[in-house]
Amino acid sequence: MRFNYKLAIQWARYEMKSGSFASAKRALQAVTRRFPRDPTAWSILAYLDAIDGNIDTSQKTLLRGLEHNPASYALHQQLVKLEKKYAPAGQADEAVEIAKAALGEDFMSRKPKFLKLAMIE
Repeated sequence: MRFNYKLAIQWARYEMKSGSFASAKRALQAVTRRFPRDPTAWSILAYLDAIDGNIDTSQKTLLRGLEHNPASYALHQQLVKLEKKYAPAGQADEAVEIAKAALGEDFMSRKPKFLKLAMIE
């Protein structure tokens, strides 16, 4: 049977809306195993970890996503925002400099479309 990316993402979004974050994470982990270069699942996984209060896990998830897709604007932006909110002083500055080196000075002003998937509507 062929893995259906869109169906897995839809399943994860449905589970998120119904409050079943564990099931959503399982669907997203399946996506990251099959499509590790796709930043959407990494982004949503990190979002779920952050709202569960697992900030370290959220950061690690974003870094793993960036290992597979170092040019992802969305993942860099999400990591910088996470670190500005929760990291010790100076750590966010380091993330900003790394992102600027990888993506250019204007990386924070870009708004990738798929970041909306990480929001619970």
